Amino acid sequence: SKNLKVIWSGIFDFEDLYIGMKDWLEFKGYGDEKETFKETRYEERILGDAKKLEIAWHAERKFGPYLSNVIQVLFQVINLREVEIEKEGVKLKANRGDIEIRLSGKIIKDPQNKLNNLTQLFYDKVLFKSRIEEHKNAMYNLVYSFHKEIKTFLELKQF
Repeated sequence: SKNLKVIWSGIFDFEDLYIGMKDWLEFKGYGDEKETFKETRYEERILGDAKKLEIAWHAERKFGPYLSNVIQVLFQVINLREVEIEKEGVKLKANRGDIEIRLSGKIIKDPQNKLNNLTQLFYDKVLFKSRIEEHKNAMYNLVYSFHKEIKTFLELKQF
């Protein structure tokens, strides 16, 4: 499992970021809300004129009955305020605040718990050994590229 963080402070569009991240997961096969994507937590607290948000996502992609890849996302946003900014003479609504996004990826073997220990061992060590390694590498690369996408998005959308 790889854990990565994006920390950002300043002006950004939270809704844009949220939708953009969800779209990215969907594009990569992790965004099916009926099957594999769940917002496991959404907490919003209002403190004066600012909001504090904590949001957690569990996004899964199944690779047959034996392997599943999971990406977990945790947003922690503090001091989130609505601001009006001017860009090229146009007034726009945006947000100011501090955000931390944590990403982690992991592989789940036998997600439905159908195999006994001996069969599980055989699958891990013999049958799917190289496939599991490939999945670990792919998951590592996927979480890294998601991390990079989020940072690029925030940098490009700077006001």
